[in-house]
Amino acid sequence: MVAGKKLSPAEKYLVARTYECIRNKKKEAPKLWKEIWYNPSYTKAELLLLVRANKPKPVYQATKIATAYDHLVYFTPLYHPELQPVELIWAHAKNQVADDPASSMPELKAKIDAEFDTVVSDTWINAYEHVQEFEEKYMQQADACELAANAVDNVDGGVRDAEEGDNTEHDGSDVNDED
Repeated sequence: MVAGKKLSPAEKYLVARTYECIRNKKKEAPKLWKEIWYNPSYTKAELLLLVRANKPKPVYQATKIATAYDHLVYFTPLYHPELQPVELIWAHAKNQVADDPASSMPELKAKIDAEFDTVVSDTWINAYEHVQEFEEKYMQQADACELAANAVDNVDGGVRDAEEGDNTEHDGSDVNDED
């Protein structure tokens, strides 16, 4: 602000509101949350980072119920329909309905309902087994990645991995040549 310049009423209001907002900002609220230590000179953004870092992971009701009955709950990654049996059932139903297109919405609804009525437990079991094949494939790939990471760690540490084998080149001297 230039000295001697008069402020308009809108500018005066803005200055007053800004001062009020700055004066009313409190850093005390996060201090009591889970007894997290913080330096009083931290900014609000730094305090929010502390809160986010110490925020507990959500516990879902479905997980509580499943663990009460000794079951495990796995959350599938986003955008992997091959890990969702319901996606296979839905695709099957859509294909069947698409083979004989409906001419009206009520007819389409009737065809969809009829198609889902034809889905039997064997269809669900097949979809479940198909998904399990993908799960096993992904688990094997994850295990292979861990083994590769361990082998690299061992080589870097000076310990040879048993699967690396001999690093000597084969000169072909043990091959029988019948000239």
